[in-house]
Amino acid sequence: MSQAFRTKRAEYAEAIDGQLPTALQREMLGAMTMDAFLCIQNCCDDSEAVFAVADAFHNLPAISFSSHFRWSYVLMMLENLEQVQPTIGGHYLAEFDKVIGSCSTSQKAPSHP
Repeated sequence: MSQAFRTKRAEYAEAIDGQLPTALQREMLGAMTMDAFLCIQNCCDDSEAVFAVADAFHNLPAISFSSHFRWSYVLMMLENLEQVQPTIGGHYLAEFDKVIGSCSTSQKAPSHP
């Protein structure tokens, strides 16, 4: 994935920071979390993968309902996951792109990455 795309994704996430997830986005984030638990179960013999996925997702259920929710924080956690587990992290970054593109109605947000 190009650096320009990564930069645009980060700019988009920052532009919608402060917008709480919609009901559909929360549902999609929940599906990502459920998938992460399945990933942990399937990677149980790879402790580094288990730790990386758990680290990326352990706060997501709580923060998705918080008034302090930040899209850029979720993105940072997924980018950290991609650094240590490129295939797994890349999968969840692609899912993140679907989530942030699903319901954004912000006039200030740039075009979707």
